[in-house]
Amino acid sequence: MPEPTENWWEQLCAVSFMPHGHCYFWSQDILWLHVVSNGLIALAYFAIPFGLFYFVKKRKDLIYKSVFILFGMFIIFCGLTHVMSIVTIWKPYYYFEGVLLLLTGIVSMATAIVLFRMIPEALYLPNPQELQKTKEQLEEEAHKKAEAVAANNMKSQFLANMSHDIRTPLNGILGSLELMEEADGDEEQQAQLRKITHDSAITLLGLINDVLDLAKIESGKVELRATPFNLRELVDGIAGMLRARARTKGLSLKIEFNPDATYNVSGDSSKLSQIVANLANNAIKFTDEGEVAINVHVEDETDDDICYSIAVHDTGMGIPPEKLDTIFETYSQAHDEVSIERGGVGLGLAISRKLARLMGGDIKVESEPGEGSIFTALVRLKKYDMAEEESATTKTSRAILRPKREGEPVRILVAEDNVSNMYIIRKHLERSRVKLDTVNNGIDAIEKFRENHYDAVIMDIRMPKMNGMTAIQHMREVESGRKFRTPILALTAYAMQHDHLEVISAGADAYLSKPFRRDDLLKIVGSLIESN
Repeated sequence: MPEPTENWWEQLCAVSFMPHGHCYFWSQDILWLHVVSNGLIALAYFAIPFGLFYFVKKRKDLIYKSVFILFGMFIIFCGLTHVMSIVTIWKPYYYFEGVLLLLTGIVSMATAIVLFRMIPEALYLPNPQELQKTKEQLEEEAHKKAEAVAANNMKSQFLANMSHDIRTPLNGILGSLELMEEADGDEEQQAQLRKITHDSAITLLGLINDVLDLAKIESGKVELRATPFNLRELVDGIAGMLRARARTKGLSLKIEFNPDATYNVSGDSSKLSQIVANLANNAIKFTDEGEVAINVHVEDETDDDICYSIAVHDTGMGIPPEKLDTIFETYSQAHDEVSIERGGVGLGLAISRKLARLMGGDIKVESEPGEGSIFTALVRLKKYDMAEEESATTKTSRAILRPKREGEPVRILVAEDNVSNMYIIRKHLERSRVKLDTVNNGIDAIEKFRENHYDAVIMDIRMPKMNGMTAIQHMREVESGRKFRTPILALTAYAMQHDHLEVISAGADAYLSKPFRRDDLLKIVGSLIESN
C-alpha cells in the first residue's frame, strides 16, 4: 500500500489505493457510495430528535416523556455511529468507534426495556378517535351543564317573581278582610275594600291559570274548543276592560279594524282572548307615555277560514336586540329589573306564542330600545255565518231564571263538603230563584238522588265518605231505569286536562274548576238544563 502523502486531498482522490485497509474492492465509486449513504442517514438521525425534543417541550401534559427522551438519545447515537463510519474510512479511530457502538447499544437496550415495560399500560390508552369522541362528550356535557345552570337561574328568578305576585294579591285579600271588620258603618270604605278583595282575587286567579295553562301546553294536553264568536266584539271587549288602566297611566288606547273584513268566526275565543289580553297588558305595563294601539287586519282568506293579524303597538321602552330571541322562552323577561317593579313572572308571552301556534299562527315582534314595540299575533279561524239569534249568555240566564213549568221552580242538588264554597254556591243560585237541596258527601248525595228528581246536580269531586267521581257513577246506575238523564256538573279545584277527562268518563256532563265566577256557573247550569 502506498505511503500517505502530506496532501490529504490527493490521498482522498487517489485511485491507486484505499485508506488504511478499507478496500471496497479498491473502487472509488463504492467508497463515495458509502460516504454519501452514511452521511444522509446521519443527517436524518440528527433531525428526528430535534423534532421529538421540540414536541416534548411544547406538550407540558405529555405522558411517557422518558420514552421520548430515550428514543431521541438512541437516534442521536445511531446517527453518530454513521458519522464514525465515515471518519474511520480515513482515520483509524477504531477504539473510539467501538466505545461509541457500546454506548449506542446501552442506550438502545435501555430504550427497548422502557418501551416494553410501557406497552401493557399504553395498550389501555384511547386512540385518537376515542379521544375525539370523549372530547365531544365533555363539551356536550359542559354545554348542557351551562344550559342547566342558566335554566336553574331563570327558574329561581321565576319562583321569586311568582312568590311576589302570589303574596301581593293575598296581602290585598287578607288586609281587606281585616279592615272590613273594623269599618262597620263606613259604606264607602266597605265598597273600596270589596273592590280591592275582588281585584286581588282576580289577579291571583289569573296567575294560577297561567301556570296551569303552561303545564297543559307543555304536556301536549291543550284542546281548542271551537265556538262561534265575533272577533271585533272580542277585541272591543278586551280594550274596554283595559282602557281604564291605560287612562290611569295617561295613555290612549286605540283600536283599528279592517273595515271590509268578516269578523264572524268560529274558534277558541277564550284562548284568543288570552293572547290579545296578554299582548295588550304587556304594552300598557311597559309604556309610560304615548299610546297603545290594537290593529286587526286580514292577512289571507280562503273559502273556509281567515288568517287575522292582530298587532299591538306601543310607544314604550322597547326591547334590547339581544333579548328578542329569548322573550318568548318560559320564565324569560326582557326587563328583569323593570318586571320586578311592574309585576309579571315571564309566562304571558310564552303561553301566548304556544297558543297562537296551536291556532295555526304565531307571534312576531319588532322593537327598538326607546322607540316602542310591535307584537303581531297571527291566528287562523274558521268562517262562521252568524244568524241573528239570542246570545248564549241571554239564553243561559233565561234558562236558569225561568221555571221549566209554571209554578214549579228549577230544582238542583248540590254536593259540597266545604262550608265556604257551599255558602257561595247557594247564594249564587238563590239569587236566580232556584230550589236547592244540599249535602256534604257522596253517600248522602246518592240518597237524595234516589228520592227526588232534579233538573241538575252540582257535584264536588273531593268529599268525605264517598268522592264525587264514585257518586256520579252510582247516580248513573240509579237513573238507568228512568226515562230521562239528569245533567251533572262536576265542580272541583282539580283543574288539569286529565281531571276533566276523568269526570266526563265517570258520567258528568260538564266540568267547572274552582275558583269560578257566578256568570260561568249560571251559564253552564243553564245550558245543561236547557239541553236536557
